[in-house]
Amino acid sequence: MRYHLARFWKLWLCAFALGGGIAAYFAQRVPSSGTVGLRIEAEQQQPVGMPLIIHVHILNVGSKPISWWCAKGSRLPGALSFQIETRHEGDANWRVIAATNNEGDEGSGNGKDLKVGESLVVPLVVPVRPQSVAGHVSNETIYVDTIHVRVRSRLESISNSVAETQVSICHDSRLIEKRRFQMICGIADADRSFWNHVAMNYADPVVLDAACRLAEVDNRPTVEAACGVLASQPSLSEEHGADLARLVRKWASKGDLDYSVIAAALATQSEIARKTAFELLVESSNVITPFRVVDALRMSPGDVEWLKRVRTEIEEFQGRGIKNERLAHDCQLAVSWINQRLANLQR
Repeated sequence: MRYHLARFWKLWLCAFALGGGIAAYFAQRVPSSGTVGLRIEAEQQQPVGMPLIIHVHILNVGSKPISWWCAKGSRLPGALSFQIETRHEGDANWRVIAATNNEGDEGSGNGKDLKVGESLVVPLVVPVRPQSVAGHVSNETIYVDTIHVRVRSRLESISNSVAETQVSICHDSRLIEKRRFQMICGIADADRSFWNHVAMNYADPVVLDAACRLAEVDNRPTVEAACGVLASQPSLSEEHGADLARLVRKWASKGDLDYSVIAAALATQSEIARKTAFELLVESSNVITPFRVVDALRMSPGDVEWLKRVRTEIEEFQGRGIKNERLAHDCQLAVSWINQRLANLQR
C-alpha cells in the first residue's frame, strides 16, 4: 500500500512539473496580444490655477498591432483611451480624473493601428485644483503643491500598462506667461490644435483679449479658432459685443459667416450683438447666413426672457415663408430646442 501511494505521488509531481514546463514553453512560443509600454513626459513645474499638461508616450512592445478608434479628422487616441489618476502630496488615495484632449472618441471616423515597435505621443489635459496663493505679488517662485499622476492604458487588446510621474505646482509669473503664450499660439496656428483645445477650456482674461484681437485678422481659420475660443466661454464680457457684431456683419457680407463668429457675438449677451443676429435673419441675401444665425440663436446663453424673444423672432421668420425646406426644418428644430431649454429653466 505504501509503495503504491509513493508511486502515485511521484507520478503526480512529474505530471505537475511537466505541465508547468509545457505551459512555460507555450507562453514563450504563442504570440501575445498587443502590449504597450507607457511613459509620461511633463514639465516638472507647472503654473497654479491652470490644468496639468502631460504627454503620454506609447510604444508597442508586443507582437501584434495596437488599435484605437479615431473620430473624423483625428489621428491620435482620445482621452478616453486612458484612465488618469491623481494624488496630492501627502494623500493616501488616488482619484480618477476626467482628462481631455482635442482627439475625438466618438462619432464617424475610422480605426488606427500602432505597429509592433512603433510609438506615438498623446497630449492630455488633466484638470487639478491645488491650493491657490491668492494675492501673491512677488516675482519669486512659490511652491504650492505636488501632484502625482498615474496613467493606465485602455487601448484595445493590450495588457494593463501603467506609468507614473509627479509635477510641482508653483505660483510663478513666468510659468503662467508661458502657458498663455502656448494657448495664444494654438489659436493663431491651426497645426497647434491641442493648445487651441486648452484655450477653449481654460483661457484667462489675457488669452481672451488676445483671441478678440486675432478674430480681427483676415485669415479665416484663425478667425474661426479665435471665435471658437470666445464662444466656448461660460461668460464673455459685454464690452466685446460691438466689435464682434461688426465682425459678424463683415463675414455675412461675404456670404461666408461661420457659426463660431455669430456664437461668439451672442456669448457677450450684448444688445447690439443680439439685434445684429435678428436683423441678419431678415436682411440676408444668401442661404448660408440664416442657417448659421438660427443655429447660434438656439444655443445662445440667456435667461427665460431672452429665450422667449429668440423663439418669437424665429417663429416670425418662419411666418414670412421659407422656400428652403432644410432651413424651414432647422427653424422648427430650433423652436423645439428652445422650448426644451425654457422647460428646463422654468422647473
